[in-house]
Amino acid sequence: EVPIARFESLATFVSEDVSEKEEFGSRFAITDDSRFGRFWQGVTSMLVLYIATAFPYKLIFLDFANNRAGKTLAWLIIETINEWLFIVDFFLNFFMAYFDEDGNEVCDLRLTAKRYVMSGMF
Repeated sequence: EVPIARFESLATFVSEDVSEKEEFGSRFAITDDSRFGRFWQGVTSMLVLYIATAFPYKLIFLDFANNRAGKTLAWLIIETINEWLFIVDFFLNFFMAYFDEDGNEVCDLRLTAKRYVMSGMF
């Protein structure tokens, strides 16, 4: 016969394992306090600064003026890099952790993706 105590300890082990389950994909989440998270916030800040300053300048003074200065290789490289960084940012937002209403950091990738898709930023 198998002792009942052995099954009780197994049930305790299983219930503890389920209750301490890790959030889905949390080890891949990018948090605000991580080195990469801070770096990427700086990159996106520079992208927004470019969109707010250099892009309107180029559009108004170079493109609308039919000036060939707006069609140089340097502008092409800058705009291509800018576009690719925005594409990368689009996908990285699915991995960015966020803070819920209670101030808790949410690292579950399913919840992060759901929040991003349902937001106006998607």
